[in-house]
Formats: sequence, C-alpha cells, structure tokens
Amino acid sequence: MSVDNKICPIELVEPRPVPLEQHKAKNLAVQQMTALQLGAKPGSRRTSVYQEAEQQQPQYESEEAKWIKQSINKRLCTKFVQKVEKQPKNDLLCHCGYRWSQHTLEARESGAKDCTSDWRANTNTKTVPTDAFGEIEFSGFGQRTSKFVRVDQNTESDVILRLMKDFWDLEQPNLLISVTGGAKNFSMRPRLKEVFNRGLMKAAESTGAWIITGGTNAGVMKHVGSAVRIHHVTKGNKNKIVAIGIASWGCIGNKDLLVNPNGCWPVQYRESEKAIRKESPLDPNHSHFILVDNGTQHQFGVEISLRAQLEAAIGRMQTATGGKDAVSIPGVIVVLEGGPNTLQTVKSAIQIGTPAVIVEGSGRAADILSYAYENSSEEEVIVSDKLGIKHTRIVPIFDNALWPEVEKRIEADFGTLDLDRRVEWVKECLEKRNHMTVFRLDGSDSSKDIDLAILQALLKVNKDHPLDQLRLALAWNRIDVAKSEIFTDDVRWEPGELDEVMHTAILNNRPDFVKLFLENGVNLREFLSIKRLLQLYNEIPKSCLLSQMLKRRRKKKKNHHFVSLLDVARLIEDLTADFYQPLYLRRKKYVCVNARNLLDPQYVGVDGDDISVFSMVTDMGSLIANDGIADNPEAKKASKYEQDLEEQHNHDFDEPARELFVWSVLMGFKDLSMLFWEEGKEATAAALTAQMFLKNMIDMTDDADLKEELRDLASHFETLSLGMLSQCHAADEQKTALMLVRETPNFGDYLIERMATAIMLAVEADNKRFIAHAACQTLFNNIWTGRINKDTAYTKLWICTFCPVLVLLLTFRGDTREELLMAERTKHQENLENKSIRFDEMQQQQRAKYDLHDQPTGAPRMKLHYRWWEKVALFYRAPVIIYMHCCITYVAFLLLFSVVILTDFNSDLSVLEFILIGWVATLLLEELRQLFSCEASSFRLKLKLYIFDFWNILDVITIVTFFVGIAVKLSPNCGQCLEVSRVILALNLMMFYFRILDIFSVHKELGPKLVMIGRMILDLCYFVIILFVFILGYGVASQAILYPNNPLRWELIRDVLHMSYWQMYGELFLEDIEGSNECTNDIAVWSAGTMARCPSNSWVASVLLGFYILITNVLMLNLLIAMFSNTFNAVQEKTDMYWCFQRYTMTKEYYQRPVLAPPFVVISHAYLLFRMVIRGCCKCCHDSSFVKWLLREENAFRRQFIDSEVKQLNIWENQNLAEYVRFTRANLLTTLENKVRETNERVDSIGHKVEEIAETSFLMQSTKSSSEAKLPPALEDRLSYLEQQMQRVSRGLDWIIDAMAVKGSKPAPNLPDIDTMRNEAKKKREAIKEEKKEAFKSMLQRQLDLHVKSRTSRYPGTSTFVFRFNVPDEKVDWQDKWEEYEPVVFTDPVVLGRPSYADPDLLSMPVEERNVILFNRNDTLNGVRRQSYLGEYKLNDGIPLNPKGRTGLCGRGVLGRWGPNHAGDPIITRWLRNEKEAIVSEGGKKVLEFISIQRSDTKDWAIPGALLSGNQDVYECLKAEFTEEALDNFEGERRKDELQEQLNYFFKNGTEVYAGYSDDPRNTDNAWIETKAVNYHDDSGQILKHFTLRAGDTVDLVRWQKVTSRQVLYGTHGTILQKVAELHNAAF
Repeated sequence: MSVDNKICPIELVEPRPVPLEQHKAKNLAVQQMTALQLGAKPGSRRTSVYQEAEQQQPQYESEEAKWIKQSINKRLCTKFVQKVEKQPKNDLLCHCGYRWSQHTLEARESGAKDCTSDWRANTNTKTVPTDAFGEIEFSGFGQRTSKFVRVDQNTESDVILRLMKDFWDLEQPNLLISVTGGAKNFSMRPRLKEVFNRGLMKAAESTGAWIITGGTNAGVMKHVGSAVRIHHVTKGNKNKIVAIGIASWGCIGNKDLLVNPNGCWPVQYRESEKAIRKESPLDPNHSHFILVDNGTQHQFGVEISLRAQLEAAIGRMQTATGGKDAVSIPGVIVVLEGGPNTLQTVKSAIQIGTPAVIVEGSGRAADILSYAYENSSEEEVIVSDKLGIKHTRIVPIFDNALWPEVEKRIEADFGTLDLDRRVEWVKECLEKRNHMTVFRLDGSDSSKDIDLAILQALLKVNKDHPLDQLRLALAWNRIDVAKSEIFTDDVRWEPGELDEVMHTAILNNRPDFVKLFLENGVNLREFLSIKRLLQLYNEIPKSCLLSQMLKRRRKKKKNHHFVSLLDVARLIEDLTADFYQPLYLRRKKYVCVNARNLLDPQYVGVDGDDISVFSMVTDMGSLIANDGIADNPEAKKASKYEQDLEEQHNHDFDEPARELFVWSVLMGFKDLSMLFWEEGKEATAAALTAQMFLKNMIDMTDDADLKEELRDLASHFETLSLGMLSQCHAADEQKTALMLVRETPNFGDYLIERMATAIMLAVEADNKRFIAHAACQTLFNNIWTGRINKDTAYTKLWICTFCPVLVLLLTFRGDTREELLMAERTKHQENLENKSIRFDEMQQQQRAKYDLHDQPTGAPRMKLHYRWWEKVALFYRAPVIIYMHCCITYVAFLLLFSVVILTDFNSDLSVLEFILIGWVATLLLEELRQLFSCEASSFRLKLKLYIFDFWNILDVITIVTFFVGIAVKLSPNCGQCLEVSRVILALNLMMFYFRILDIFSVHKELGPKLVMIGRMILDLCYFVIILFVFILGYGVASQAILYPNNPLRWELIRDVLHMSYWQMYGELFLEDIEGSNECTNDIAVWSAGTMARCPSNSWVASVLLGFYILITNVLMLNLLIAMFSNTFNAVQEKTDMYWCFQRYTMTKEYYQRPVLAPPFVVISHAYLLFRMVIRGCCKCCHDSSFVKWLLREENAFRRQFIDSEVKQLNIWENQNLAEYVRFTRANLLTTLENKVRETNERVDSIGHKVEEIAETSFLMQSTKSSSEAKLPPALEDRLSYLEQQMQRVSRGLDWIIDAMAVKGSKPAPNLPDIDTMRNEAKKKREAIKEEKKEAFKSMLQRQLDLHVKSRTSRYPGTSTFVFRFNVPDEKVDWQDKWEEYEPVVFTDPVVLGRPSYADPDLLSMPVEERNVILFNRNDTLNGVRRQSYLGEYKLNDGIPLNPKGRTGLCGRGVLGRWGPNHAGDPIITRWLRNEKEAIVSEGGKKVLEFISIQRSDTKDWAIPGALLSGNQDVYECLKAEFTEEALDNFEGERRKDELQEQLNYFFKNGTEVYAGYSDDPRNTDNAWIETKAVNYHDDSGQILKHFTLRAGDTVDLVRWQKVTSRQVLYGTHGTILQKVAELHNAAF
C-alpha cells in the first residue's frame, strides 16, 4: 500500500494552551472516537450505550463470558495511514478501512509521528480482549437465537474448538461439509434448488455433520441458510442442524449492534435499512458465527486462513463412534456457483486430500469445473510395491483440445485477468480427478440426492481402504452407502477383519450394519470373546439405565471401576427371580474372570524398551482374580458344572447370540435385540425372558419417558412370543406342546438342575395372553384330565369319585383302536412327506424314558387296552380327580369344624376335636411340602415364591390361628380362656370358609369374579384411606362442638369415631345431637356416668352433619361405585384371559399335589420322605431297577430330551421363526401407512419428471436464442469428422459431374483419406495417453518406495492427541522445496524428563551448543552407536534429518534418541504342520509360520521386538531376553539346564535377514527407528514345542501365524517376512 508522501493526515505544531471548554470537548471527542473504533458509527447513540454498559457491570458473569474475555482477542489498528479516495470526505480514511474518527488516540498519534505510507495488518495492528460475543436474536425471524464471537485472525484453532464444544455445547461431528461458491446473490433453477436443499440437509442430519459457510445473507450462504430454515420448519428443532458461519468482521452489516464488552445475551440484530457497499448482513438461519477480525474493514477474504486452519483442526478430531473404529472426521467441500477464488479454493482443498462435490448447473466456477471433469477420463494403473503386492491407482486422462474450451469459458465468466493462472488451477484439480465428484441433476443418476454424492466423494478418496470406508459409513449411519459402495463383489473380507467395526456397530446401536456384517462373514462365535463382552458392558454410556443398575448392584471392591461378568450375573438374577441362571454363574472361567486384568490398558514403560520379545500371551491363570475360587461362593457353585462342554469347544461362548441378545435387551435397543433374537435359538423362551427383564427394569427408573419406552418394548416382546406360539401351533400342535414343556438350557437354571420352560417364563413375565393361548390351554386340558378322555362329563367323574367301581367303565386316551389307527396314519403320512423332523420317533423314545401316563400331548399308546388296575391308577392320578377329592374332604372338614364350634365346645377335648387337630396338622404338613417343593435354588427364593400367593398366606394365617385357639383353650388356670378360644376358633372357621373360594377358580364364570373381588378390595383400601380423613375430621369437629372440654381418656377416641362412622350408614344419633330431658351439664354427674351429658350448639352440629352425610353418602359412595365399575369393566373385558391364567395355577397346584387328600395325605408324605431318604442315603443302589422306578420323577410341565431331539426341536422352531418373521414383514408392507408412503413417493417422482420436462423445454428455447452453443470436445470432434466426410463426398461428386459434362476427363481430385487421418490422430492421442500413464506409473512406483506409516496421524504411544502436518507423497523428499512445510513439534514429556534412554533436548539449546551429541559415528560421549544402516544422514543446525524424508512431525516423539534408534526384531519361525504333523505346502513350496504379537497401542500384528540401549548388541539382547522369559515357565533345575542347552544351539543358527530403516508410526523428522532382523528357525519343530506363548503387559495377544503376503503387519515387518520366506525358499 502506498499514499502520496506529500499528504500527511496530521500536521505537527507546537503545543499551545487549550481552554478548559476545548479540553473537555476534546476528551469527549476522544471517548466517542474510541467507541467508534470499537464498532460505533459517527452520530449514533452507540457511545452512550457503550458507556452505560461499562458503568453497569453485571453482578454475575457467566463462565462463558469470563473464558472468552481471557482467551479470545480482537484486533485494532495502531497507526493511521491515510488512503487516497476518489471522493475525499472530511473524515479521512485509513488503509485499514476505518475513518479517522473511528481510530483510537494512540493510532492517531502514531500516524502523526510517522507519516510513512506503509501500512500492514500484521505490524500496524494489535490484539485486545474481544468485545463482541454472546447470542444474536434476529428481529423478524421469531425466537431464533445464534451464538457468535469476534476473534482475531491468528486465534489458535484449539481455542475456538474448546469454545464450540465446552461452551456452545456442540456435539462432535462425524462429517464436515464446507460449502463454498459465489458470495453475491445468484439464482438457481427451482428443481436444482430443491434437490440441493433436501440433499444437503439429509447429509447433515443423517451423518451428524457440521456445515461451514461464509455466514452472510448473500450468495451461496443464503442458499444454505434457506435450506436450514426449510428443514427446521418441516422437522422442528428435534434434529437441529449445526450451520457455522465464518465471516470477515469488517464486512458485516450493522456490526456495531454486536459490540458489548460484557457480551450480548442476546442482542437484537437487524439488517441495515440502507445497503452499504462491501457489507452484508448475517444470515438468520445459521446457528453459530465466528467473525474474524484482522483490524481492517471492508476487506474480503480475511477469514480464509482461519477457516482453513479450523477445518483442518476439525479434521484431526475423531468421529463420535468412539472406540478403536473412530476415524478422523472427514471433510468435503461443496461447490455452488462461485468466482475465480472458488477455483483456487477447490484446488487447495483437493491438493490436501479434501474431496470436492461440484454442483453442475449452478453456474460460473462450478460449471467450468464440471465441464472439465466431464470431458476428461481416468484409467487404472497397476503398480507393485516392495512385497510384490499389486496396487491399483487412478490416472487422469484428458485431451489437449479440452483446455482451449476451458480457457474460453473462464474468459467469458471472469475476464482475461490471470487467465493462465486460473486455467492452471483447473488442471491441478483434474490431476486428482478421483477427488472430484460432479452432481448432475439431469444425468443418469439424477434420482440420487446430493447427500449421496457427498458421501460417495468421501468414499471414492478412500477407495483402496475399504475398512476406512466402512468406518466412515458406520459413523454416518448410512447403511445404503455401505451396501452400494463398500460391500461390492470385488471386495473380500478376511476372517476377523470386520470384528472391530462389528463391535462399534453393536455399541452404537447400528442393527442394519450388524446384520450386514453377519451376512458378510462375521462369525459370532469367533467375534464374541470374554474380553469383548466385558468391553461391551464397560463401554456403555454412564447415563444409561443398565450402567445405573450395575452401579447400584455392585459391591465395593478394588477394581470397582470395571464391570465383571459376575456383576452382570447378579443383576440378571435380580431381574428374573432366579428363573434365568446366567451363563456367567455356571462355569468357573466366567465367574472368576478378573475384568481389570483384561481391560486395564498397559502402556509402554518409561524405561525406553519397546514391546518385550517373549513376554506374550497370558494363560487363564492371569485372568483369575487373586482371591481365587476358595473365597468366591459363586465359583464354588459353578465348579460342579465345569465338566460340561469346556474341553470340546474352542470358543468362549457356545451361544454368542444369546449373550448379545441379553446385552441388547438390557440396553433397551429394540432393533438390535430383534436381530439377535432371530439369530439365536429358543426364540419363544428368549422373547419371554426379554419381557421379564424389561418389566422388572421399569421399576428401577423414575424417568417417565424411559418407563414408557421400556413398557413398549416389553409389549413388543410379548407380541413376539405370542406370534411365535401361534405360528408353531398352526404348524403342529403336538410339537408345540413339546416346545412349551421342554427345558430351555439357554434360558433356564443350571444350579438346581431344573431348567425353566416356556410356560414358567410366561408366568414369571405375567404374560397372560401367552397362557391364554389355545396351545397352552390345550396342554392344560390334557394335564388337568390326565389320561381320562377329555369328552367325559364332569357328572360321570363325580359319580365315579363316590363309586370307584364305575371307573372301569370310563374311556381313556390311547385306549381305543380308532386312536391307534389315526396315529398310524399320521405317522405314515409324515414318512411319505420325508419331513426333516421326526417327532414320532422322539415320542417313542420319550415313552421308553418316561411313563406314558403323564404325556401331556395326548400321544397314542401303542397297545389296544389298559388293564383294570392301570385304569384305576390313571383315574386317581388325574389332577381333576385330586381336585374333586380335595373339595370333598375340605367340605367334610368344614362340616366337622362347624359341628365342633356350634355344639359341644367345653374345656375338655372331644374325639371330634382330636380328629380336627390331626386334620389341621396334615394341612400344615401339606403347606410345608408346598414350600420346600418350590422350584428355586435357595430357601429365600422358595419363601418368596410361596408367600407371593395370597391363598398360601391365608393358609398360614388360618393354621396358626387354629393352633393359637387350641393352645388358649388348653391353657391351665384361665377362667376366660374358653370364651377367648371360642372366639378365636370361630373367627378361624370363618377364614377357613373364605379359603373355599379358591376352589371356585376352576369355574370359568366364578374364577374371574374372584379376581374382581381382589381388585375391588384393593380399591376399597385406597378408598378407606380417603374416607378416614373425612370421618376423623368430622368426628373431631363434631365432638368438640357438642361436648367441649372433655377430659383426656381412651374413651375419647371411641367417642370421636363411633358416631361419625355409623352416621355414614344412616344411624344419625339425632337424640344425642339435639339432646334429651335425661341429661345434665354437671361435670361431677356425667363424669361419674350416672347421667348423660347434654350437648352444646346442637344446631351447628346438625348443619355439619348434613354436609358430612352429603359428602360421604353422595360423593364418596359414588366414587366407590365408579371405582368398582371401572375394575369390573377392566376384568370383564379380559375374563377369559384371567380365567385361563388362574387355570394354569390350579392345574399346576393339583398336578403337584399328592394323590391322597388331607387328612390321608400324611401317607403320601411318608412315601415322599422315604424316597428322599433313599435318594440321599442309598446312592450305591441307584442302579437297581426298583430304585430307579421308585425315584423316577414325572413332570408334565417340564420335559428333558436327548441332544438329537433338542436339535430337531430347535430346527423346527427356527423354521417357524423364519416363517413368522417373513409373514410379519410382509404384513408391514401391506399396511395403510406404507401404501400412503409409496403413493407419495410416486407422486413426487411424477412431479419431478414434469418439472424436468418443463426445464428442458425452457433450456431448449434459451439455446435457440443463444448466439453460440458450446459443445463438449468429444461431440465437437465427432461433428468435425462428419463435416470433413461431407466435404470429401461433395468434392468427389463435383468431379463426377464435371467429368460427365466435359468430353475430356479431368484428372481425379486428390481427396484426403479421412479415416487414415483420423486413425493417425487417434494413435497420437493414444501415444500421449500411454506416455502420461507411464509417467504417472513411475511416479506412483517412487511413492510406494517412500515411508508411509511414518506419516500417519494420529501419532501413537501417547495419551495426548498429536496429529502430523499432512505430507503428500510428492513432498516427502527433502530435495523437493516446500516453503509451506510447518511440521508439528512434539516430544513426549516422559522423554523430556531425561530417563536413562533419552538424549538431551537439542531444540531447547542454541545451535552452537548442540555438539554434545556426535552423529554419524559411535558417540563415545554418550555411549550410543549413532551410525545409520542407510549411510551418512544430513544435519540441519545440528539436528539430524530423517534420511527417508519428511514425516510431518519434528522433535523425537516418544523415541529417546536423536537420529537412529536401533532395535532388534527376532523372527522365530518353524514349518507349518497339519494335524498329522506333516509340513503344509502351497504352490509347491513349504509354508512357514512365525511368532506374532498384537500391539496394544495400534492393535496391529507385528514381529516382537525391542529397542536397544546404548551400544548393546542385538544378538545378545535377543538371546538373553528370550532365554530368561522362556526358562521362567519351567520348574526344576535339571529341566532348565536341558532347555538352556537347546536354546544355546537354537541361537547359534540365527541368520540376519534385514538391517535398515523401519517405516514405523513413531518416526519423526529428527528421530527414526532402524532395525536388525534376525531369523531363528526351528527346522525340526522339536525345540519350540516345549514353550507356551504368553503375552506380557504391553501386548494384547500372541500366536503362531502363517507367513503370507496377505497379512497386513506393523511397519516394515511385511518386507522382513518376505526376505525370511526367500531365505527358506518358502511360500509367501
């Protein structure tokens, strides 16, 4: 910048006295100018407002305001330098853009002292705390507020990111969309605008992206704001889009409104009434604004540098998926219209690897780029790296004829200024054509929205890394992109390659991705290990319900910050009441797993050593807690089941789908739990278990919304279980009955050796609809009637009960020839159909295992008739007959009790009373039998299940009351005891009569009435609580009014409640209220009780009584009636369901009861006691046939099957599950909602087609009126060819006509051969193309030889986030000049602490003092060998330079030495052998295997190695470390000596295979790793077989691994293995 030297804005004169008035005026002017410099305009009232703001400091200042004042600055001009104007004004203009009056006194004085014309923003400005921040509320746009801040252009990106995350509460994005283009207003076609708006918002919403624009209400920013506004209008604020505007502070209109040193909370912002040149208002639809200030005004582009740095910083952050699969946040630039600067912006973005999406048809720069893209092509080039692995790269190909047309278009749109430079920008964009994606509205893919184009552009950049593509799609939650772009036919996934992304998908509730991974080879058994399941339970959000439940359930222990499987098991027990015994309590290896040993990360020690050579994989003992099994009661229980299938399986879980299903249900993930429900076994039992979990989880939270979600999910699983039951019942009733009563090992109880069934799970889950299903009721009918024919009338059964001889006349199932023939026909039909499930054979095996009498399915008996004693036995063992006997005996008991209490009841016990006592004693024994026969693993749970039944509680009360009454009667020397006993026993008899109501439960009409009574009693209890308030209130008030000054005595309570209670029923006691003649007011008389007391104020009490009767008899009574009516209606609507549920209880109770009823039940009790003694004391005789018959257990509610039968039943159930799922999904497609959606989509499609036709017609008309139509070069070339052909034909026809007209023939014209010319031109183009391909191929080959992993971000081995400066392949070599190279400086604080392995920090020393280290030689000063295997390396100011080139990071990182850090890598190999110990061969070559480790820091597989200290010899280091680690595994000196000799022999044969540079992620510009790799080969395999591989603290896993080029390894380890394979002539 320059101004005329003759013009000086301030004239220097001698100071002279200033009058007081002028002095005050001057001070006032200075204050106004200061305010104007801060943003106010001349003549505005902003000055006074600003002063008021300064004077009125707020009493409370938010943390955000404090932090912004301390951390963020703005810029002020410090020197006024006049700028010449075409139309000068009185208020002079500075080069900074501000007027003389807007400058501070300091700036004006500085300009007065120095009149030079040079003004620079970086030298003539200073930073001061910012005074513009807070919230903006846009006037006229509702209550929409946005955050804003004014920042200095040199503000660090980390500061802005902290503001955005910590104070603006922005969630971490998964994508960064930077929209660039025209800054001036432009119009788009309506359909293109609609597609752009919809696609941009869809991309932002589905991926959780941040959108960054220029922020002003003009040009492309206005279009983005319009898209955000439309999105908010249609979808509300539920999914708010983050749109960040980064604008230049000096170009913002009405910016003075934003200035307030205390912040604006909020400020009312509006557009200027008069448009000001070079100023634009803020767009009201952006959510956040960052206003960049460099001290100037009306200068565009101030924000470009900070915006680029901020976008780069966001790109270094990790996606919100978290875990190992979190990737750097990808960024994409969307180009819409734009000027020449847009071409430069796109070029710069593409050069640093950011893909660009060009919106074709938007105009100017975007159309130029899309034209160049469309008229170029690309081809694949295959190059091989050092390992011989082929890599495919894309080569851009374009015709030279393209550039003149591009030049014409640029000239037409932007003029001739910098024309060549702008054309060069387009060329540079096409050099990385794969980074460009053109979105065409009317192209072949016009049906796709722009969101898909954005995501495809990002995936196209990572085309060679499908796993990175998958991580991006997972972070965006775009399953459509994953299916169409990633999981293609040409992509093959290695086993285990998808495990980590599978883990992330499960943790982030991505069911579609989980299903996709399962379909593409993920094996759940291989995937789910103990460690991974622990990670799932420990990585859940702390705010979720499962985390809170585990926190409440766990006990205090040392590793309290890790959830163990034992904690999960105890929580599941709480949720299921012991019905579902988790797998983690069944086996010792789960109970005793120490979560901390598995999950606590162990980092590399500070001693400088890398991963230890043979401190590798740990055995099971390291996973066991220190206290062992002896102190763990759960482990004691599980140890008795340790012999199950442990040795037969190599996987941690036999049914991993079940474990993941349980985790998903506990997390409340509906779709994910549905997926694993479909993948697992025993679908019906699984759905019932999930319902049980969820219903109990509802009571563990107070969040109403979460309760509703859990309730809906529980209802969903209830529907699933019911649907599965209906599907199975429709397929086969008999098999469904077997499914209901079979034991479910996956959802049962192992500890009591009695697993739960589907029926038991349904009852525990209170699934009444399931129990009421026809399948369950048919089962209960069969069990209830036993083997008696179901058509037998109850009248016949009652008659047979009283006349047992008639039992022989009854018919029993399986006792007729017709049933037998029907069964045979059914069996024959199944054999003909060749069904895969042969349940006829299963039933035959069941009959051999169990007695047929208890078959619940009604399977036919394979003989014609029962014998007479079998009929009698079957009759009396039927639950219905047991029920009838119990009814008869109970009625007899009540009659006996009534006779005793009504007739001869005296102090002596009669014979009837002795019988009665004995009878009640048998009832007591029966209750004890029921208590101890409850199916639970502990007495506490047995007691809990027993008292859960109301009738059991009533039984206990009646029996206890009876014996209390008898005891009172027999009490000696008690005169009133007989009467007390009579009263107690009379009340007891009443309760025994109440007990008979339970018998009515079997009746279909009376049973539900009992439920109504129970519900109404509960309603009555609540009603009485409310009523008691009125009774007590009225009673106290009435007593105080009628009889004041009562003495304090117990009778006062009776007086208060007596009248008020009975008055409610109509006994008004009016004579007591109004008084009578026989009363007195004498205290002595009425206190003695000789005469009643006269009431006072009887009229007040009468009025009060009227209101009381009105409330109680009218209001409260009707309330009670309404409550009863509601209860009645609720039960009446589901009468059948309640009765069916009661029927199950009755059926099971009488099925489990002994055959004999009380009082004869004592005989059955004696038999049961005898069996228990035999089972416990005579174990040696259990093989006896008599003992087996005696101890046999028959249970129609639970069946055990052999493994083949279970497998067949599971297959059948899974077939029905698949059919049910298919049917359910088909129904969803036919729903009205789905049909409406399809119709809407079709209408939208037709509408788009109509708009497309209209736009095409308009464009055709525009083309006709245009003077020149620009065609693509390819089409223009074709037209030129046709034109030349026509010219050739025309000349030939002319010659023929002339020859025919003139007698003398003319010589034939020299017609050019167009095809020959065209072929020659084509050959030239092909030659140029091949030349370009070869040049590009050689460049790629050179790039593959560069170090790659040394340039990867993020830098490993440190807890802080350190990202390298991005170094492209063409800028790696130090010989390539690169002025923009600014590497990140980083040395780990541990290294700076100068441990023994670390050098001093040379960067902190002056250059002349850096000679304390001797490079390129054996450093005798420090005892370190600093020679490089690569030869002499260069130094820069005493600092060594990486001989392989730039890495993007200077310093030492986590490496201790400057220059080469020497390491040793032992490659321990042997021949790969099969099961027969034969060496495996591939392609005629033997196959090697080597010991590999999985690093804890990067999770890469690698060769074990160690960094050397000082001048340590690599051979001795490897030998010593391996020998020490190996011998520690063995006991006994003799054995160690033998192994020592073998190891000495083994290490004598080491062969050096590599010595050189290691492409390691820890390398920097000044420190790098060089390694010497030594191969130790056990040719016979006899030495290494004695050693067990173990992992130390710094590695995750260790294993023998096949030597192959397909295995991706850490650093340059793949190259080393190739050399090992070549050494042994092995396959690779």
